[in-house]
Amino acid sequence: MSVKKIPPARVLFESDHQQLTFQPPQLSQAEAFSAAIAESLETLKVFMLWSHEPQTVERQRARLADSLGSYWSGTDHVFAVFNAECELVMAAGMHARIPLNPNATEIGYWVRRSYQGQGLATLATQVLTLLGISWFGYDRIQISHNVANVASGRVIEKVGFRYEGIIRNNEAPRSEEHLQQGLSPSRDAKSYAILPEDLDDLPWVKEVRPGVCIVDYKGQLHRI
Repeated sequence: MSVKKIPPARVLFESDHQQLTFQPPQLSQAEAFSAAIAESLETLKVFMLWSHEPQTVERQRARLADSLGSYWSGTDHVFAVFNAECELVMAAGMHARIPLNPNATEIGYWVRRSYQGQGLATLATQVLTLLGISWFGYDRIQISHNVANVASGRVIEKVGFRYEGIIRNNEAPRSEEHLQQGLSPSRDAKSYAILPEDLDDLPWVKEVRPGVCIVDYKGQLHRI
């Protein structure tokens, strides 16, 4: 297995019926992120604590600057995901949330409301799983969801992550204000993981892998 720790400039996925581009977020995308979040705020506020903060264009620009710095320093990998029409459809990333294993990562995502229910979360999780194992060389890909987020659980199980247990009080205590604004009172999370040796047992790998193309910082193309 080839191991390349330098983050890709872009990750492309193409099949007969789907085309996605994963790229580190740019400051010029602040308005697009602000619009996507505003459209999705009602659903985001149920499980995403960060969505309860002011979501101005200026706030997005600051968040994107932080994300971009973390991306190229290798500490966190957040992607803006665009469809064939160059429309921002979701954000997804791999995060360093497993302190006992520096060679592990955790996948997270949110899908723009007008694109929910189209399988984007499943496909993005598959692409990032392959990227994490075959490009970055991680030996553990973790993912978790709030126990009340049934839809996210279906995505994770569909991809084939193995259920490992419930993490109690995984999230911060809820304020009364956040609860009134729609944040779920549940703080527990279900945790799952995939290891490199698990890929051989996942039927989607042979279907998805050929469609993944890595563009490195020199503009060269790589298959994984």
